Amino acid sequence: MNFIKNNEQFESEVINSDKPVLVGFYADWCGPCQEFAPVFESVSKKAGKLVKSVKINVDDCGDIANDNSIESIPSMLIYKNGEVLSHMGNAAPEEDVLNWILETFTE
Repeated sequence: MNFIKNNEQFESEVINSDKPVLVGFYADWCGPCQEFAPVFESVSKKAGKLVKSVKINVDDCGDIANDNSIESIPSMLIYKNGEVLSHMGNAAPEEDVLNWILETFTE
């Protein structure tokens, strides 16, 4: 899993990716984000054949968070071909996140 640090990296790793991308937005000071981190890591591994995963710290990349209308954290987006396919706000159980990913690609 890569950590996006700037706009150029976001462009290359997410927007121009050949594979769909699961993007997790978080902050180091955010308690729910810290609790959700192991879930995101596990989901990233289990869904690795469908999506690649990246994380973005909203404090380091506030412009990317703003451009994606992130209003609460943790939040996740699924990007494909440079476009947002789906959004999930707030932490959720692993099973719910995996189902959300699967449903995004079966709708």
